[in-house]
Amino acid sequence: MAAVLSGMAVLLPASQAVAGSTAARQARAVAPVPGTTCTVFPGDNIWNTDISSLPVDPRSGTWLKTMAAATTNLHPDFGKPPYGLPFAVVDNSHPVTTVKFLYADESDPGPYPFGPDIPLEQGSDHHALMINKDTCTLFEIFDANWNNGRPRGGSGAIFDLSSDALRPDGWTSADAAGLPIFPGLVR
Repeated sequence: MAAVLSGMAVLLPASQAVAGSTAARQARAVAPVPGTTCTVFPGDNIWNTDISSLPVDPRSGTWLKTMAAATTNLHPDFGKPPYGLPFAVVDNSHPVTTVKFLYADESDPGPYPFGPDIPLEQGSDHHALMINKDTCTLFEIFDANWNNGRPRGGSGAIFDLSSDALRPDGWTSADAAGLPIFPGLVR
């Protein structure tokens, strides 16, 4: 049985990501994924950059005006489905399976710790995010479908959370950009 926790996707403007890249190379203590001893990549990884003291982008006001921010409610995806973006923490005892992918040529073949107990993101993308707490491995599937024991997905990616390794250039992932989704969740 998977322990289910929820998070929210957060977008960081490219200008801030670049501005924080120098600071990111300084190793820092990183909190583990809830329910595990696994960190989300090494402490000096760009995903672990403290952006709290970075300046606000000079175009921020324009972006907020374009989004009608003064009259638009913020829609964070905190909470459990159907509102949040859940992830499952599993261990080595969780059954694994092969998933048939639409974009198999750019997907990691697995196997994946995916099953009917794994929560899916509600809405159109149906992401499944799983972290094996024994191996500190992140598994992500786009358009996941258990399909009565014949699992299918659009694409799948596997990430070693102790490594800075990237996917091959040009490859998709569960988010289509070749990047993992989980590190961008507010935990």
